[in-house]
Amino acid sequence: MFATATFLASFLLFVVEPLVAKMLLPRLGGSPAVWNTAAMFFQLVLLAGYWFAHIVPRVVPRALQVGAQVGVTVAAVLVLPVHLPEEWRPDAGTQPVVWTVGALALAVGLPFFALSTITPTIQRWFSTTGHPQANDPYFLYAAGNTGSLLGLIAYPFVLEPLFPLDRQAVGWAVGYLLFVATLVACGGLHRMTARAVGNGGAVERSEGAPAPPLTAQRRLRWVALSAAPSAAMLGLTHHASTDIAAIPLLWVVPLALYLVSFIVAFGSSPARTVRGASRVAKLLAVPVVLSFLGIVSSLWFDLVVHLGAFVALAIVAHGQLAADRPPAEQLTDFYLWLSVGGATGGILAALIAPVLFTTVLEYPIAIVGGLLVLPASAFPAPRHGPGDGRRRAAPLIGGALAAAIIVGATVARSRGSQEGLTAAVALCGVALGGAYVLARRAVGFAAVAAAVLLSVVLVPSRPTLDQRRTFFGVHRVYAEPENDDRHVLVNGQTVHGIENRAGPHAFEPETYYHRTGPAGQLLTALRAEARPLHVGVVGLGTGALSWYGRAGDTYDYFEIDPVVVDIARDPGLFTFVSRSAADVRFFVGDGRLLLEDRGTDRFDLLVLDAFSSDAIPLHLLSKEAVDLYRHRLAGGGVIAFHISNRFFDFEPVLDRLARELGLAARIQADGATEAEAAEGKFAATWVVLAADDSRLDRLAAAPRWRPLTGGDAVSVWTDQYANLLSVFRRD
Repeated sequence: MFATATFLASFLLFVVEPLVAKMLLPRLGGSPAVWNTAAMFFQLVLLAGYWFAHIVPRVVPRALQVGAQVGVTVAAVLVLPVHLPEEWRPDAGTQPVVWTVGALALAVGLPFFALSTITPTIQRWFSTTGHPQANDPYFLYAAGNTGSLLGLIAYPFVLEPLFPLDRQAVGWAVGYLLFVATLVACGGLHRMTARAVGNGGAVERSEGAPAPPLTAQRRLRWVALSAAPSAAMLGLTHHASTDIAAIPLLWVVPLALYLVSFIVAFGSSPARTVRGASRVAKLLAVPVVLSFLGIVSSLWFDLVVHLGAFVALAIVAHGQLAADRPPAEQLTDFYLWLSVGGATGGILAALIAPVLFTTVLEYPIAIVGGLLVLPASAFPAPRHGPGDGRRRAAPLIGGALAAAIIVGATVARSRGSQEGLTAAVALCGVALGGAYVLARRAVGFAAVAAAVLLSVVLVPSRPTLDQRRTFFGVHRVYAEPENDDRHVLVNGQTVHGIENRAGPHAFEPETYYHRTGPAGQLLTALRAEARPLHVGVVGLGTGALSWYGRAGDTYDYFEIDPVVVDIARDPGLFTFVSRSAADVRFFVGDGRLLLEDRGTDRFDLLVLDAFSSDAIPLHLLSKEAVDLYRHRLAGGGVIAFHISNRFFDFEPVLDRLARELGLAARIQADGATEAEAAEGKFAATWVVLAADDSRLDRLAAAPRWRPLTGGDAVSVWTDQYANLLSVFRRD
């Protein structure tokens, strides 16, 4: 019964995290930072729950402790099922982090708090039952982590693909009621065993010396060992989500590995586990650090290596915690300080780092922190005997040599050429390889890794013209090393716009907006019509589409991040907006919400070109969203979707939606010839929708436009249901 209650509480905790975070995504433009902020919030509530479990036995009379726990748990039923009222929307002046934390607190704060108190409370109750394992109830911690892991796996692979959000919330509420019943049963067993011995709450135990008091140094060590994996988990999640998509699957994989590390570390042989994991972590740290130089062509290989290094480092840290766990009577203290460390890592990654750093520097810092706690068993044992003086000098000589090599690599990389990058990778590889073989302590190996990472951050391979970090990502504008007149806007590894200021096609749109591409064909056809055009664009980037605007045209951009507006309007960075003949206007906020609010606007062309990470935010691809777009069109208007993507194929989704809503549809997956690629053209895929075929026959007359296919293979996406895994590219 105690194991069941622990399992259920943990399962429910880790199902509701991605569930409610997915509910939040549409209100915040699908930003990858939604999950990191939510995870930080959940860690803080977990800390509050562990504090409650720690303090109740000290301030509440024994006879009332079970009633207090059950009362808090039952009170949370009042806010179920978990939901976000339609009127909860972030205001223009509200910080997204503040709004996210407030919405989470109101929507799920109380039930999450109640569940977070369970692991230490149940273990404390179990320790009074007289069971043969009552003196060491930490095995229940493994049961809880198993429930957490299964909950995380179940969400993206079972619950999300099969059920809409509202049914997921109702199912979660039913599970919560089942948990309440098991908790009441455990409370009854705890009270019965307490009365059986007549001591008011503690069963007789074998005699032994009292546990020594916990020192501040020991508690701080617990905090440090739990903070490093927590910060690394959030840093890795941001790293993966930025370049693929902000989706529950990429949220739960690092969190699931984080839980696996707890399960493994709190197994029967933590010392042996730490030794094995430390060697794996040390080995994988070399390619992980080198990957920050930009040498990995396969994102999937990069992701696997990072995940492997992360779980190994987490096992090392958590294994050392398991080896240092105190007796059962101090377990609530132990869990409290573990949660302090977890919350500290979350705060550093989600709150402090985005303010201090203009790039995702917290992840490299967390990696170095993990390397610093590698045990001595991961390194060759120092030799003693004749020549000890020379051996003592060896670390200084090796450190100086590594520093010289890294400086040389930094100089080579700063040239921005492919040859310079190759030389930098080779030199950094030599430095890291030497540290791997020769370092005798964790600090030496970590110092070399830190030096390589610092060189990458401080000396970019391309001249940076502007770099700013917001809730919605890191926006960087750089000039090509061999062409200062060519400016590029990137977010993560995804290019969001390029402008060339010299040559025969200076200031013309490149990338996905090239004049010979689908977007260029569509806008050129519209420009041929005599009447002024009203064009709406959800997603700004560099504002390249406004180049097609004529005098009398109006281009309305709906952009969620005000920093992107600043970049596009700055003629020192990009001139598409400032040189446009059209009247270009900007509206800051989520594009769909702004379109809902501006009910009188009618567009001749409505372009959906918003990208979060490398994917379109899913709330812009639902049936309700497309229905909104068609009601915002003028007579004969057209909707255009930019769906270029490395990982997901959105053609079946739009085919199904077009048929569901009775719209005509065409698609063009356009490549680039060698000459066009030299002009900066990218391969691009665009879909156009209109009320009837006649409009598309005129605008999309090129033979490369074809009807959409694949809609029969997917369900209709709605605001309550979208299954991104169903359109994952497998080729």
